[in-house]
Amino acid sequence: MENREQKKLDFYNSISQKITENRVSRNFTQKQLADKLGITRTALINIEKGRQNLNLFMLFEMAVYLDLEIEDFIPDQNEFERKYIKPSKELNLDIRKASLFRDDVVKSLEEFIIKINRNETKAT
Repeated sequence: MENREQKKLDFYNSISQKITENRVSRNFTQKQLADKLGITRTALINIEKGRQNLNLFMLFEMAVYLDLEIEDFIPDQNEFERKYIKPSKELNLDIRKASLFRDDVVKSLEEFIIKINRNETKAT
């Protein structure tokens, strides 16, 4: 799966999980919350299972009904960055290090070949 698609999937799964956790902790049934939102219980189940994404207004309504801020549903930016942004920076750093190492190896081999050629020339 493409990295961007995986990020998107993880992002929405995190929101889905937070919806479920907050609904349960506030003693709402799926039916009660679905009725308040004007959707079916099945639609809410699909949202909570990550099979259906919800629009921003519905997320806002959930926050209102569950007495939360909309930000409470959004994945923690630092956590998201640690999982996706920093590893890619580290990978780029590793690639640069490998490239520099390769350059050093090539340079050393070239110098070694030059020395061998000089010694062969002296020997003849």
